[in-house]
Order: sequence, then structure tokens, then C-alpha cells
Amino acid sequence: MNTDQNLCPDCRIFKEICLCDHIRKFALKTRLTLLIHVKEIKRITNTGRFALYSLENSKAVLKGGLESVYQTHELVPDEYQSILLTPHAPSVLNKFSLQSFSKPVNLIVPDGTWQQVRRLISSEKKLHAIPHFKLPSENNVFSTLRKAPQENFLPTLGAIAQALGIIENHEIQEYFENLIEIMIQRLKKRLYRKSD
Repeated sequence: MNTDQNLCPDCRIFKEICLCDHIRKFALKTRLTLLIHVKEIKRITNTGRFALYSLENSKAVLKGGLESVYQTHELVPDEYQSILLTPHAPSVLNKFSLQSFSKPVNLIVPDGTWQQVRRLISSEKKLHAIPHFKLPSENNVFSTLRKAPQENFLPTLGAIAQALGIIENHEIQEYFENLIEIMIQRLKKRLYRKSD
């Protein structure tokens, strides 16, 4: 049973496989806005929250239920060029697609189950007026924590890592991808020990 007593109070994963010793802080020009479904925030397998722990310029916007009360500037702040990351987008995110932006990027990433993400995007009208991008398909190279409905779907932190690798630098991408792999391996070891 996943009670609070079993979880690290900081990284919210099982104390025995706590990831706090691997979490670093980064100050980026790019702002991350995690549009997260309220049912997702407490999941052990949720990876998006590790981006919030690591990025000083980040914001969680909760949606779904009574907690989904927020101001427009929290989701699409005027001082940034907001873009939405979604696997259904018509345009591919690359260095060329960013050249026309005169402001720093506000990267909006929906976080939830695949069905929840679809509803988050369709129900949030503010997202309909900003550019939508998907990741290059050749970048999807590592394992996921959940079964994805299509080949180009990624866990949230994996998508954030690859997007920031394009917008910012490869150091932040490698950091997040390494964090995912550590999380996967530690969860596997825990499940293996429990099955003995």
C-alpha cells in the first residue's frame, strides 16, 4: 500500500529507492509549465514532478476537479512565447521552428494518462491559440514506465527532456533521461525483491 509513511517526503517515491541524491537544480531561460491532471500528481510512476523539482523556472497548473482554479497568466504568461508539446501536433519541434520567436519559450506539457491528456488539451481553450509541436520521431529511443498507445508517445519527463534538449542544451536532456533510467531500474529492483 502506497501510504505517505512509505514515501520520501521530498521526491514522493518509495523511501527505499529515494531519488533525492540524484536530483540537481537548473536555472533555464525556458519556462516549463506542467499542466497536470489532479489524479496524476500522487502516482508513484509520475515522472513530470521531477522536472518541477529540478527546474527553478517551472510551474505546475492543476486541472480536473476543484483544484483546477488558476489565472490565465499562470498557463500562458505574456512575457513568454508559449508552445504546447503534444504527439498529435502537425509541426515538429526543432531549432528552425524556434527561430521566429522573439521571447523565451514557455513549454507547456500536459501530464496524465493518455486519455486524461487528450481531455486536458481539448478542454483548455487557451491552448488552442498557441503553436503545437511534437518531438522528432527518431528521438524516441528509451523505455517507458507505462504502455503507450503509439510509437511516438513518451513518459512526461522523457518528453520534457527531449524538448529541452532542442530548446536549451543536451546537458539537461541527458540529466533527465538518466534520472528516468535510474527510476526505472530502482522500481524494477523493488518489484523483484517483493516477488521473492
